[in-house]
Amino acid sequence: MIESIIIKIKKIFIKIDKKLNKKISTKIINELFIYFSEVNFTFTVELGRINNKFNNKFNEKVNVKFSKINNELNKKLIKEITKINSYDASYILRYRKF
Repeated sequence: MIESIIIKIKKIFIKIDKKLNKKISTKIINELFIYFSEVNFTFTVELGRINNKFNNKFNEKVNVKFSKINNELNKKLIKEITKINSYDASYILRYRKF
């Protein structure tokens, strides 16, 4: 008789333990989900900020270099155009004299 009562008590405790474990596990999982969601959001915002800062600096440096290259090419083109125009002018002057 006492053994059957002990077995029933053990079964009751096992049921209670299983229910508590489920509740505790669910609570822990929910809390972890919320925490990791907040961490993920913070990380994403910070990563976006760092990415924007990097892109702005990178674009600024690229624009400066392209600007220098463009200026050099423009100077060379202007020299060549000036040379060609001077040839045209001297050619026209030479043949007008005749």
